[in-house]
Amino acid sequence: MPGPPTALLLIIRHAAAEDTAEGGTDLERGLTGKGQRQAADLGRFLRHHGILPQAILTSPAVRARQTAEIVAQNLGAGVQVLHEEMLLPGARPETILAHLGRWQGSWPVALVGHEPDLGALAGVLAGGPGSHPMPLKKSGLALFELERCAAGGGRLLWFLPPKLVRRFQA
Repeated sequence: MPGPPTALLLIIRHAAAEDTAEGGTDLERGLTGKGQRQAADLGRFLRHHGILPQAILTSPAVRARQTAEIVAQNLGAGVQVLHEEMLLPGARPETILAHLGRWQGSWPVALVGHEPDLGALAGVLAGGPGSHPMPLKKSGLALFELERCAAGGGRLLWFLPPKLVRRFQA
């Protein structure tokens, strides 16, 4: 008898952003032209490989929101982008996992956020509590198959830096 169904979770670090926001705060930094291209590459790459999240949960920071919106535009119609405070810089893996455990939407789901938070989450998913982080480069991508939304509950399928995403474009 087969086990319980698994869910796919995409973890995406925001794309390249401005060093400073003119007259604004860190949360107001937007994407550079390079970052916009990286985000579009991610969306096209995921669509080409049939990884189509039903929702993208994103940090409310401008650079993360812009990344999520551009990825969604390049995935095609029907992808919901939801701003989630729990993904702001300083997010803890336990908080993110608890939120995902209550996720009522359809899977797969993508998260867009920041380092070192997402690298810590990837490490905890793959190895359990106290695991080493798996740092993501800007617009880097990790894909997990989740058996459960808990430490050690994921199996890493892909861990791709932006150069590989760009190289494997259709």
